[in-house]
Amino acid sequence: MKAVIQVLTLIALSFAFNNSANAQSAEADIKVPATRVEASAQVNALELYDGETINVVQIRRRNNSAGSILGASQIELNNGEIVYPEEVRYALVRGDSNKNPHQKNPHQQN
Repeated sequence: MKAVIQVLTLIALSFAFNNSANAQSAEADIKVPATRVEASAQVNALELYDGETINVVQIRRRNNSAGSILGASQIELNNGEIVYPEEVRYALVRGDSNKNPHQKNPHQQN
């Protein structure tokens, strides 16, 4: 009886681990150059040319779309610091969670 419980526990833990790993990969951030990011993309963070990363929580604006953040004349942070859109090198945008992992790349050979 004890062995059966241990096996069931191991199976449950393996399912939990696989589901959390899949959830993390589906929500991975994609680093996009600031000049090429779509205006409707939801931004999680900004990376500046000096290597500093600014989380979207630190930005005073509540709309997380790239167009509203990078389209402004300046980006004001919660601590009062001002960052200009020209200083932003990359925008870390939310990955496409609706993408089918089994879908073939249209440019991929069979």
